[in-house]
Amino acid sequence: MRAPGHVGFVAAVVAAVIAIGPLAPSASASTMPTAPAANVSVAGGVLGTPDGAFAMTIPPDVLQPGYNIGLLETASAPSQAPPLPSGFRAVSQYFQLVGYPMSAPQSATIQYNADWVGTTSPYALSVYAWQGGVGWVFQPTAVNPGSHSVQAYIPGPETVAVLANRTTFADVPADYWASGSISAMLAAGVMDGVGGGAFAPDLTVTRAEFAKMVAVGLSLPPAASPPSFADVPAGEWYAPYVAAAAQAGVMTGVTATAFDPNAPVTREQLAVLLMRALKLQPTGGLGFTDASQIDAWAVSGVLAAVATGYMNGYPNGSFQPLAGVTRAQAATVLARVIAHEAP
Repeated sequence: MRAPGHVGFVAAVVAAVIAIGPLAPSASASTMPTAPAANVSVAGGVLGTPDGAFAMTIPPDVLQPGYNIGLLETASAPSQAPPLPSGFRAVSQYFQLVGYPMSAPQSATIQYNADWVGTTSPYALSVYAWQGGVGWVFQPTAVNPGSHSVQAYIPGPETVAVLANRTTFADVPADYWASGSISAMLAAGVMDGVGGGAFAPDLTVTRAEFAKMVAVGLSLPPAASPPSFADVPAGEWYAPYVAAAAQAGVMTGVTATAFDPNAPVTREQLAVLLMRALKLQPTGGLGFTDASQIDAWAVSGVLAAVATGYMNGYPNGSFQPLAGVTRAQAATVLARVIAHEAP
């Protein structure tokens, strides 16, 4: 799926293009048993439900010898599971994978109930997983509206379901150029409104806000220690996200001791962040009319972001490297990044 275009940014799609790290291995269909099974062992097979609501092909040797993984389909979440995230509702059955963890996550296809989805945008659908001791966690999801299904990588054992985020904003109508991307970010739990029923799509994103978007969107592990920046107090809401982004090497300070959390994220900074997070390689040249305004430290990032289609120039031939990134623009790029993690 592709959201309507907008100058300066490539619209979000729900399809993989460049993986963030290695993806789960694909299995050869010729070596797989084809009948759905309630339990799968080291020999591999298709773990599925009789009604076809859940299907996952498990290659041989993904499970250790002597261990199985099984599947239960239920109409409600396990009694010990926490409540669903605010604003979400389940639009599928709940699928409990029980048994031993697989050595690598596998792609699962899950059917959702179109009647339960109603008029909610397909961009607002996503797979969430719950494990004991952990809340409901977003799983990068590819949505296939034509077949009323989604795909996501599932490690198991865990409980998964397709959820729909029903949040709408008065300032993001259905025909807004970034509405699909914004819905996808709401579904992923990466972004939310600013209060008062508004999303404020044209508001400039701060470095603190973007640190949260990156940390949540890329599922960065929590930092081992508080942030080391003098202007990021440990008690601030953004402190753990800044620490996680810094620990992962995705975001750095403006100096060795300052993060400047309230400063806007610029287009050239975003390009560099994309290069770091996705390990992109710079290629080609810069033909923008304002290429000389791109800081030397950001040239590689801009080359990489433009070459891979994450960002592009404006119709007048400029790149505007120092322009602030709006919330709608950030949603567009991050929706594309997260989509790359889905099957």
